[in-house]
Amino acid sequence: MKRHAGVLSAVLLVACSANPNAREQTSAQPDTRAAQSLINRAGFALDETPPADAPSAGTLTASFRAPVVVDDGSAPGTGSVTLDGTVAPVESLAVVEQVEEEGILYIILQNPQAPDRAVVVAARSIRVDAGTTLQLNNDDATALVVDGTTGEARLAVSGTFTVTQANLAVGGVVEASISANLVAVSLASWPQHLLPLTQDGEALERAAVAAAGSFVAPVGEDGAVTMGTANIPVTVDGIFSFTLVHAQFMPAARDLAENPLLILADADQSHLVLVEIPADALVAGADVALGTLTANAWIMDQQTQVVVAAGSLHVDGYVDGVELSGSVTLSADGYVFRCESGDCGGEEEPPPPSCGADTVQSLVEGFVADAAGILQDANAGFPPGYNAMIYLWDSARDGGMAVLVPDTVNLAAGGQWSLAPTEVEGRPLEIGMIYAGSCDGVVPVESGTITVQPTSGGRLVAQLEYTASGVTRSLGVDAALEPIAF
Repeated sequence: MKRHAGVLSAVLLVACSANPNAREQTSAQPDTRAAQSLINRAGFALDETPPADAPSAGTLTASFRAPVVVDDGSAPGTGSVTLDGTVAPVESLAVVEQVEEEGILYIILQNPQAPDRAVVVAARSIRVDAGTTLQLNNDDATALVVDGTTGEARLAVSGTFTVTQANLAVGGVVEASISANLVAVSLASWPQHLLPLTQDGEALERAAVAAAGSFVAPVGEDGAVTMGTANIPVTVDGIFSFTLVHAQFMPAARDLAENPLLILADADQSHLVLVEIPADALVAGADVALGTLTANAWIMDQQTQVVVAAGSLHVDGYVDGVELSGSVTLSADGYVFRCESGDCGGEEEPPPPSCGADTVQSLVEGFVADAAGILQDANAGFPPGYNAMIYLWDSARDGGMAVLVPDTVNLAAGGQWSLAPTEVEGRPLEIGMIYAGSCDGVVPVESGTITVQPTSGGRLVAQLEYTASGVTRSLGVDAALEPIAF
């Protein structure tokens, strides 16, 4: 998942503009301005100050280690936010702005996958020192949970801002924690054009998202095969229109999220919707708000990723280790990321190291298929005339063989096809390839056949005859094939 670290620092730097009406604080005359004044300096204004008897809107705790920055390219720090009992990791940045000789410290805590939602902390820098505890009393410090999509927010009306470390010079660090009781407020204005930002400072593309439907998702481990069903039409205005029909639930954290993940896909699995679900919401009847600090959703293909701004997930039932069922609704204007690399799956990985000649030749001469392999099917990326790929692993030599399967072959019924290279639409196509696992070595099969015996239960019983790199081999294969859905 792409990260946009520049969001935080840019928000802080532009939002913390000087207020010509600001007054300097002195020890002789302590300033008792309301929280709205501090929030205003960060670019926020409330429709009205909440009454003293305003009902509770939840609780907030957070801890963070935020670097003090001045530019938009600074790397964020770390942090954790617990909102109404649900924990989420966040990125953190701090900036000190001089407003008519009075220093104001601003801190933004933000989940980079929900860039329009943030926790904003403001405090008078003269009061911020290691070992001090400031009251979130709308005087020395305040905190606000912001939803830039709706304009709604939650304001701290009591609580503490406890400082462990404070070096407010640029390049320094503010390490602190907050604990707050919240009330609901409505924002009259906020730096909407700044939340979120891309790294070049331009506002993100937005597109209307609409999706609603149900799913039954078997529980699987990362990369597992078992697929359930879904019926969820999805549209992203001007970008996507498809129906989700596959579902799978991953109880363990993945790269895209700290929480368990619901994976939904269309028929050929060229479009995915990923939904993050807090672990404590895995109970029948639970409702999860999506597009928040604690639960996100993403719509993607290989070129485009849309971060969902709002939605909900309802849990019909959950059996640990077996199945999650429920319904999903996605709405509002999502944030559109165009993936320059053509891969919306994550950060680019460094290229594998080059193989030595002996490494690849050892595979060609001694390849022995393990008792387990992989079958990748229903993948829209296969060339015409082919609908699957078999991967046979040789763990002893850290590599294996990959074989394209023609769409005329039913593996369960058996069949035979050539491993010799061919042409598809005027381009050469390798049918069999011997590859190294930890380096970039690949040797095409020059000629040969694979003869598959009729089997059941996902097994591959076959005879391989191949010539590659001047070596001719004949070997049997008996492997359990594990289908890959994604």
